[in-house]
Amino acid sequence: MDPINLNPQETASTGGKGSLIGAIIVVIILIIGAIYLFSGRTEAPIVPEGSESTFTTPDENGTADLEAAAGAIDLESIDLDAAALDEAVAQ
Repeated sequence: MDPINLNPQETASTGGKGSLIGAIIVVIILIIGAIYLFSGRTEAPIVPEGSESTFTTPDENGTADLEAAAGAIDLESIDLDAAALDEAVAQ
């Protein structure tokens, strides 16, 4: 009787070069992306002449105005609207 070979012969892999090339392409794309990301402009942004900043710092009057506006909110009507919504959903 012929002996049975339980270990098949190993064949050369054909996909080794393709995966290596793919990995190299991915690394190159990542390097190009990092260079693009970190090479932002270091110059100050150009601001047209005569334009002023719209940012203002809050003062005591501004805080008082906000507190007055917050106190003027009618919470009772919000509760009634929520109750009406609950009734509409329950039906």
